[in-house]
Amino acid sequence: MAWSLFRSRHSHRRPAPRRPRLGCELMEDRVVPATSLDTGLRFAVGVLENGAAHVRVYDSAGTQLADVDVSDLAGTGQPGIATADVTGDGTADIVIGSGAGVASQVRVLDGKTFQQAFSASPFGSFTGGVNVSAGDLTGDGKAEVVASPDAGGGPRLVIYRGGDFQPIASFMGMDDANFRGGVRTAVADVNHDGHPDLVVAAGLGGGPRVAIFDGTTPLSGSPTKLVNDFFALDPSLRNGVYVAAGDVNGDGFADLAFGAGPGGAPRVLVVSGQTLTTSGITAALGSPLANFFAGNPAGRAGVQVQVRDLNGDGKADVIAGSLLTAGGTLTAYSGQGLTTGALTTLFNLLSVPAAGSVLSGLTSGSTGTGTGTGTGTTPGAGNPLVTLSLNPLDINLLGLEVQTSPITVTVSALPGNGELLGNVLTLASNLINLQGVNTALNNVLGGVVTLLNSAGLSVAGANTTSGPFSTAAAATTPVLDLFVAPVHLNLLGALVDTSPIHLTITAHSGPGLVLGNVVTDLANLFNPPLPAQLDLTTINAKLQQLLADLNTQLPGIPSAPTTAATIPAGSSQVLALTVPPINLNLLGLNLQTSQIQVNADALTGNGLLLGNVLTTLLNTLGATPGSLTDLNNNLNALLAKVVGVLNAASLTLAPGALNALAPVLQNLSLPGLVNTTGAPATTPILNLAIASPDGTTPPVDVNLLGLKITTSNIRATLSATTGDGQVLGNLLYNVANLLNPGGTLNLLTILGQLGV
Repeated sequence: MAWSLFRSRHSHRRPAPRRPRLGCELMEDRVVPATSLDTGLRFAVGVLENGAAHVRVYDSAGTQLADVDVSDLAGTGQPGIATADVTGDGTADIVIGSGAGVASQVRVLDGKTFQQAFSASPFGSFTGGVNVSAGDLTGDGKAEVVASPDAGGGPRLVIYRGGDFQPIASFMGMDDANFRGGVRTAVADVNHDGHPDLVVAAGLGGGPRVAIFDGTTPLSGSPTKLVNDFFALDPSLRNGVYVAAGDVNGDGFADLAFGAGPGGAPRVLVVSGQTLTTSGITAALGSPLANFFAGNPAGRAGVQVQVRDLNGDGKADVIAGSLLTAGGTLTAYSGQGLTTGALTTLFNLLSVPAAGSVLSGLTSGSTGTGTGTGTGTTPGAGNPLVTLSLNPLDINLLGLEVQTSPITVTVSALPGNGELLGNVLTLASNLINLQGVNTALNNVLGGVVTLLNSAGLSVAGANTTSGPFSTAAAATTPVLDLFVAPVHLNLLGALVDTSPIHLTITAHSGPGLVLGNVVTDLANLFNPPLPAQLDLTTINAKLQQLLADLNTQLPGIPSAPTTAATIPAGSSQVLALTVPPINLNLLGLNLQTSQIQVNADALTGNGLLLGNVLTTLLNTLGATPGSLTDLNNNLNALLAKVVGVLNAASLTLAPGALNALAPVLQNLSLPGLVNTTGAPATTPILNLAIASPDGTTPPVDVNLLGLKITTSNIRATLSATTGDGQVLGNLLYNVANLLNPGGTLNLLTILGQLGV
């Protein structure tokens, strides 16, 4: 998602002298995703000095890497800037909207070379300035450019398609077509449907009115609003409102951050996107995620806001700043802190380098070089070859919901002396249409995730109408919140980078939500007030009752096979957990794992802190080898039952889900496209093995201050099997075999269609 921040042009009903403004536009670079302020930081600064406008790119030490003269885009106002991967090469590009005083123009600078990639005049001779934002509204891996007039213009939006820059939509972002304060926009997935939406806010002279459009509908020619228009701040104000969007609380919904317009106090309001789109406007505004003044409450310069995950914790942070003189800063507030009621400052991003400067871009990544003419390259970042983008996954199994963040994996080549693999990959990329293959793969992956998210999971033999877990009060219980920071691998010039990965598992309780009810009960097994002391006998009794209720609820579903645990007397072992084999078939997409044994020992002795503490704790609980054996067997039995339910699950597509896919993807879902034998065929998609090197040594062996954890061999396979009704298996099987030696012309044609 791209977004613009802190523009130095504004006007009042009465003319006022223009003052320099500090602004920020974060630049997401898919090669090295942004995580924190580090030595790899790159930032772009838009500078308006003595009538000359520049976009300058610096490294974190303040060394200038490139200088692009954009004076033709600035009259009396600083050009607006947004960033996003518009060209589809995996690197964020710079989108510029002309400032007040010159004819309207939108320009895109390539993020690698800083050369012009596109220019258009969206509003003809209008000279009030152009606001810009960007985001992938078409789902093709290239961000669309959204242009709107600034003060003095109407509420019209023009959208240009990423890649070929063709205008693909034009419509009124506000109901009052006669309004002449302009509008500001942001692009983000507000309703968590896996597709970015378009947020529109009134500019100067209007009330703080906000409209939100379903991101798919403006491109269809019939813009549809997700919710009714609303006033984010006091409706009597006539300063407009600044808007930004991003997932501040980490629930998968983009939250909205509002800042008061010029002339207002620097109030910042952050509201939940989930509450807004599921419970309504009154609920969202009545219980905001954050409501605070950014700076001096007595100030009347207003405040502009933006959001982006700056510290890599999976929650977007809020950046705020108002009209400033030289030397001012933008303040970044922790999103984690805001959602817990603590106004925690992460850092002040950067002082304004000179009077009239606007900080317009920030990204973590390899630094680049440049000349005074505005050209530049980015050695160290590599040449992106393939960028796979996996849309957010959202699957619900009887109340147990699994969600992921969008995941991006980029493979790049870094040529140069000593970079053997980088040189080889660079040569190979010149012989193959990697961009076409990349687009084809992303289109197929997008179709697979869309089908998964639209499908319903059911379990044969599950009793959802009667039994201990058939009914429960509606509640939501977080079970797992896993965040993996971006990974960067460089092997002889072959680069592999991933975006941050955020995985959550949530239990939803309610009528018929059997697994959600079970996990909710398990999570609440030992709620406060806690007893003065606890023993393993009490814990085992509660676990056994939970298991008995689960077997009563699901009598027709066998537990997955497991191995009985035995804790020998005098042993240091405290855990003998068995993860049964998983054998899950989702419409031909087969996930299989081996049985995995996880053992833990508490070792005692000098310096073995964790082992000593755990041993003492178990002694306090009255643990014996027998009670520890019972505890492990109870845990294993619960786990075996849950895995048994997973193995019995089946996937049912929503009516019309397949027909909603592109025709070429529908063709790829046919079982006989590649496999013409008539019998089912299987192809491996993923094969993972973590195995002992000698057959006796544990493949995973960790000893942390006396807490020793070992595992058995770990094997997992993902395969695609063809057959009638095996839609996902057919899709992935056919794609995997598209470029087989001797492949037919028809299949190569399909590959070409996928790359469009």
